Amino acid sequence: MMLSPCWQYWFVALALVSGSANALDITGRAAFFSSLHDADVSDYGYLADEAITQAHQQSLRLMLAEHTNQSEWQAHIKLRSRYQSVPVATYGNAFRYQDLSDNVLNDCDADGDHCYGLGYEVDRLLYQHQFRHWTLTAGRQAIDWGAGRLWQPLNVFGAFAPTDLDTDYKAGIDAVTAEWYPSAFSSLNGAYVLAPKGSGLNDSGAVYYRRQTGNLAELSLLGGSIVGNPVVGAAWESSTDAGLGWRVEGTVFYRQDSDNTGLFAVAGIDYQFPDSTLLVVEAYLNTEGARLESDLDALSENVLIRYGLAPQLGRQLLGLSLQRDITGLWRGSYTLLGASLKDVQQSTRYSFLQQLAVTYSLSNESDLMMAYVYGSGKGLDASDNPQSEFGYLADAFNMRLRLYF
Repeated sequence: MMLSPCWQYWFVALALVSGSANALDITGRAAFFSSLHDADVSDYGYLADEAITQAHQQSLRLMLAEHTNQSEWQAHIKLRSRYQSVPVATYGNAFRYQDLSDNVLNDCDADGDHCYGLGYEVDRLLYQHQFRHWTLTAGRQAIDWGAGRLWQPLNVFGAFAPTDLDTDYKAGIDAVTAEWYPSAFSSLNGAYVLAPKGSGLNDSGAVYYRRQTGNLAELSLLGGSIVGNPVVGAAWESSTDAGLGWRVEGTVFYRQDSDNTGLFAVAGIDYQFPDSTLLVVEAYLNTEGARLESDLDALSENVLIRYGLAPQLGRQLLGLSLQRDITGLWRGSYTLLGASLKDVQQSTRYSFLQQLAVTYSLSNESDLMMAYVYGSGKGLDASDNPQSEFGYLADAFNMRLRLYF
């Protein structure tokens, strides 16, 4: 059977991983995700002939790792099949030199409303070597920086959205990273990240320093260039023995495409109640975001929006999250996001997104999650452009079953 170049790359990686046969570990995760959408005429994904639209995906992540005393190989391949009768918003990845993915089947009907797909993706492919006081990692890997709970300005290579339901694995990016430990209470990370081949984007690089200051406080500093935009940032987080924590985090960036200097910052508090309920409140500010309803359409040309690096469209948002272990097997969470924009009469219009989720533990390696998402506010206009941050999102019921082995 003829193999595509991507499959050949994968088999070469497997040969490298299993070459010395010291301690090869193979684990996996199977996930089944279903989503039902009830879209109104002004909602994204509305189909006039269908009251309920749906999307289903089954995925299998195979994870291989080989460990020695000082080094480690990792390779993750994700196999997935999907069916959808609702459009799903996707972003490009500004930090993958090559996709390393393919669709074996990608079949849509004549209108493009119903699509079936079957494909694969290499999401991790890395080598890591540990020296005495530092670690070097090369290949497709995940980088997770920042202190925020809902939004993380220092997570300059991409972050989860506040309402993402599947946060087990961040998407891998193609990078060389080094982590140095000057002391037991500090670390210095450096990353050089490749831009997509032929995209015209610049490679990215950043340095991230984190240090514990006192018993219950940490300071973080960041500097670098992200797809050609210089950026500096800092974060401070602290907590008390009474269960109260607070943090501020922000980045200042210069956009070369518009000669604008922007600020992306969050400030938040969290409190752990005696009954184990966790309350998180966080305020969001992005000076490059929309202030008027008419600004939303133009933001599609913003490079940070195109690649999902700016998590929200608006300039100011407020987020609240409640999480609680209801019983030993049940866990619940509630998330509320609120945003405001001014209309043509300069009147302030509000939109909200609410998400209620419960998770039931089936075993130590499996659980079932169910979530309801409700957006309110002004929907799409006659040209299908959004008029609010959340009002154009359809009501949705989501369910996910995941199993580890």
